[in-house]
Amino acid sequence: MIETDVRNKSVRDRYICSFYWVVATLCGVGYGDVHASNRTERLFPMAVSIVGASGYGLIIGSLTKILENWYRETTTRARKLSMIQAFVRKKRLPRNLKGRLMRPRVTFSRYRKKILTN
Repeated sequence: MIETDVRNKSVRDRYICSFYWVVATLCGVGYGDVHASNRTERLFPMAVSIVGASGYGLIIGSLTKILENWYRETTTRARKLSMIQAFVRKKRLPRNLKGRLMRPRVTFSRYRKKILTN
């Protein structure tokens, strides 16, 4: 900061220079041998860094949401299968009916309606 002689610049330019340093440091894009020396050279890399970091965050957030939904569906499916198995054990249903109940949930729903109405 002192190398670019920020002390003699306006408050606005000092804030831009300071924010540039923060963004460059946080995003890891560097601020070493090649550095910005005027307002435009500071604003453009800051904008690109912020957009890049936001895009990265969006991708990570989306992947997290996908995995969360997949886990929820898997857990729900396992819980329903466990309920079916407990029901089959409790009612001592025949083996062929047990096999049909263990198929996908659509099959289970069809037979569940028949069993519950009896």
